[in-house]
Amino acid sequence: MGERPNLILTTRLGVRPLGVRGDPLHAVAGQLLSVIRRRLGDGPADLLAEPQLRESDDGIDWYAARSGEVRRLAELGEDERSAALRTVETHLAAIGTLGAQLQTPDASEEARLIGRSLELATTRPSDDFVFVVDGQPVIVAWGYEADAAQSLQTFASPPVPQPERPAATFASVPAVALPARVGWVPWLSALLFGLLLLLLLLIASWLLRACVPVDPTLNVATLETPAPPAPEAPPDPTPLLKASLDEARDDDKRLKIEIAALQADL
Repeated sequence: MGERPNLILTTRLGVRPLGVRGDPLHAVAGQLLSVIRRRLGDGPADLLAEPQLRESDDGIDWYAARSGEVRRLAELGEDERSAALRTVETHLAAIGTLGAQLQTPDASEEARLIGRSLELATTRPSDDFVFVVDGQPVIVAWGYEADAAQSLQTFASPPVPQPERPAATFASVPAVALPARVGWVPWLSALLFGLLLLLLLLIASWLLRACVPVDPTLNVATLETPAPPAPEAPPDPTPLLKASLDEARDDDKRLKIEIAALQADL
């Protein structure tokens, strides 16, 4: 038996995962496929591709249980496509019936959880997610439904018209007749001479002040060195502890599902 083919890579765009208790079905796919294989056989179990979450968490790879030629449902002829869809509906009906049987009133809570998960596993976004591998149909993205919000085109609101700004107008200023020139040259010369004399006095005063010795009784401030920076606070261990707690809870859920599956077999 050759290497299992990777049928498709799915992302969160266009589809929405289903699940129970807030967990998507692909998180417990291994347990669900194990229950289906033990109770219904290889046919219904091989119908559902095995999901594997990428380490980068940017998508899910879906693998077929068998190897062989891979074809999309749309690539088949009419008769072959109809036969493949009949096989799909037969296996899905068996999986849904098993899910209903596990949800009887006297069943345990974990058994009812598995039964509800099996019922949701019979959902697929569309027939575009059905492949045929080695002559047998395989469903990817099972336990997902089409996301209506992603299929709608975004509606662009019409641009709000900007009010036209009125063109700036400048009031004409009436012409003012300038007074006739007067004889201001004599007093302007005196004013410039006075300003020059004042400037010379200020420069002389500044030079004399620089030559005066500093009074020994005068307190001279010294520049203190800045205090050393405070040590960095130790890293917060809360995120790491929370991640470890979430991982332990996920392991506990998977263990409960395995136990319930074994109890259902007994």
